[in-house]
Amino acid sequence: MTEQAQANPASEAPVADEGGVSSAAIAMLGADVEIDFSKPLPEYDTLGAVAFEARDKRAPGRHFALLCARTYVPRITMGPSYRNVKSPCLMRLLDGGIVARPGDQQQFYAYIFERPVGRKFLFQPDEAPLRVSEDHLVDLIINPILSLLLEFRNADMVHGAISLSNLYIGGPAGAETLTVGECLSSAPGARQHPIYETIERGPAQ
Repeated sequence: MTEQAQANPASEAPVADEGGVSSAAIAMLGADVEIDFSKPLPEYDTLGAVAFEARDKRAPGRHFALLCARTYVPRITMGPSYRNVKSPCLMRLLDGGIVARPGDQQQFYAYIFERPVGRKFLFQPDEAPLRVSEDHLVDLIINPILSLLLEFRNADMVHGAISLSNLYIGGPAGAETLTVGECLSSAPGARQHPIYETIERGPAQ
């Protein structure tokens, strides 16, 4: 299904009218999910995938769509296993399927996620990461990730995309929460810098 996708799903995306969102900018995923191509959300972009604002009529809250490109094949068959991981620190998957881009009707595989609380731990490689007290580092980041990895192992699945740029920190100081970003839009390790890999896998990158 992903063979129809293009390398850059955001190119030539329709824009909103000055008075509001143009209906020509809206694409439907099934009968319940609206994807607004006039509202990109670059803070949720990943390697080979572009994010747009989305609304799921079945679920209240703030959502986004992640449109996958052909360059990095999405892990379509792992969607059910991902949803079975019930960790509160994992970015929540709501839906997924083929969507046609308004205008040229090119098709892409899209995932619909619940937006995480807070902002990326590291948004750009050359910027300073969010400051986290050393007193909270283990409880905020290390322990939740270890617990999440155990759940992935129990689901017979690997994450393969845990990095500072795929972690979101939110909440008041001293009571922050962690959200680990998605791992479905590309193959495990495809977007990882060697620094995040084991000694054995690092040279292979």
